[in-house]
Amino acid sequence: MRTGRAWAVAAMVALPLLIAGPSVAVADSPTFSVSPQAGGIGTTIFVRSITVCRLPAGVTGAPLAAVTVTQGSRVVATGRFTASATGGWHGVLLVGATARPGTATVSAFCLASTRAEGALFSYRSVSFTVGGLPATGAGPPAGLSAGLGLLMILAGALLVLAARRRPTRAAVGKSGS
Repeated sequence: MRTGRAWAVAAMVALPLLIAGPSVAVADSPTFSVSPQAGGIGTTIFVRSITVCRLPAGVTGAPLAAVTVTQGSRVVATGRFTASATGGWHGVLLVGATARPGTATVSAFCLASTRAEGALFSYRSVSFTVGGLPATGAGPPAGLSAGLGLLMILAGALLVLAARRRPTRAAVGKSGS
């Protein structure tokens, strides 16, 4: 009797797997690339599909990818990129001024069209690190540099004016003779 039960249990487990066949296998998560994966405000982020965004049979539309960079609930960059005939997509995002130093998440979704109510699938998220400096990463902010430059120009102009107004020693000697 024990042997009969063991076979029955084995059949109950194996039968659905045999009937389902290959569809039981779990597919890899769809992926996309992000470059660079760190930068400050104003950094240009290049995104590109690795897994294509195609419409399933029977679905109509113009597939596209919606990509966002978020820090918690704050969106710091967003873009929508049309998929080519082969399903590939790529584009550029710009890290916005609302970004704060720390970790951000780059998320992408494959949509059937701009009016689609839901995503066909979501891509595996990629981590992005927001640095403390603007994208140039060097020097003071532009406003400070411009102010210092203007101050230096004014100081130079004052020196030139002062040199023109003050008589030289040779001129003083000639006027006294």
